[in-house]
Amino acid sequence: MYSLPKVIGDRYVLTSVLRDLPTTVMFIGVQNDIRREVVIEALRPELATDENVEMFLETARAQSRNNYDFVSKVFEIIHVDNMWYLVRERLKGVPLNVLEAMGHRLEPRQLYALLRQYLRCIIYMSIMQIASRPVDLESLYMSDDGFFRCGNPAIGGPRTLEMAEGDVRALGELGLQMVDEESEGASELMQLCLRMKNLRDGHPASCLFFCEEIGMMCDVPSRDDDGEYCPVI
Repeated sequence: MYSLPKVIGDRYVLTSVLRDLPTTVMFIGVQNDIRREVVIEALRPELATDENVEMFLETARAQSRNNYDFVSKVFEIIHVDNMWYLVRERLKGVPLNVLEAMGHRLEPRQLYALLRQYLRCIIYMSIMQIASRPVDLESLYMSDDGFFRCGNPAIGGPRTLEMAEGDVRALGELGLQMVDEESEGASELMQLCLRMKNLRDGHPASCLFFCEEIGMMCDVPSRDDDGEYCPVI
C-alpha cells in the first residue's frame, strides 16, 4: 500500500503519503489526464470489512453533499483491485499545524476571518444534517494571499448537537493557540475565544450567535496607516 509511486486505475498516480488515520491513509496524487494534484484517501485493505466499507462510502457521500465553498471538494470514488479510494481537491497553502510548529502566529483580523468562515460551515452542515469530525490545525490551510480553506470535515452517520458545540469549543481553543498576543486587538479576540472554548452544553444556537458577534466586531471600521477608516475584513 505504501509502495510509491502507485498507479490507481487509468487516471491517478499516488506520489506520497500525506496523513495516516486509524482506518484510512491519505495520499497526494496526480490526475494524469489534466496533471492536477489531488488528495486520495484509501481505506486500509486489512480493515475493509463490510461495515468499514459502508462507513467509508457513507463518509464519501456526506462529503459530496457538503458543498460549502470553504471546504475541499469531492471528485470521485474509485474501486479497483479490491481497494476503495476517495479522490478530493488538494488545497493550496500551508497547514496551520506547520505554521504553528514554525512559530508563526495569526493576527486577530486573520483569525476573525477563519472563525467566521468555519462557524458558517458548521451552520451549513447543521442545516443539511451532515455529520462532521472535530476541527484541527492539520486540516486548515492558509494560502499565500491569506485566505483559508479546510479539508472536508463531513463523515458518515447522523448529525448531533454535540458536534456543533464541540466544534465551537475546538475553534475557541484553536484561536487561543494561534493568536499573536502582541498584535492590536488580541485581547478582545482572546476573550471571545475563551467564551467559545468554555461553551456549556445545550446551546444549539451558539454557532449563529458567535458568528453574528464576530460579524459585528469585523464590520466596525478601523483606521489604516494613513488615518483613513477601512474595514477589518
